[in-house]
Amino acid sequence: DEGEAVMRGRIGSLLEVGAGFHPDLDGIENIYLNGAILGMSKAEITRKLDRIIKFADIGSFLETPVKRYSSGMYVR
Repeated sequence: DEGEAVMRGRIGSLLEVGAGFHPDLDGIENIYLNGAILGMSKAEITRKLDRIIKFADIGSFLETPVKRYSSGMYVR
């Protein structure tokens, strides 16, 4: 088969749920860590932070270390 794919943005692999999360860092710190792993600049992450937080939907737990998250929160 043959075809064509048009991509705008970044492509990354999904190795494992939670891959790249540091258990001792809180949600915000992990957002910056994962953004850096994906090649985003700190300024770009900061610009998108509100949308990322809204998408994650973990509310007040953003300042809690990830190791304290439930399994459902972890996959968000």
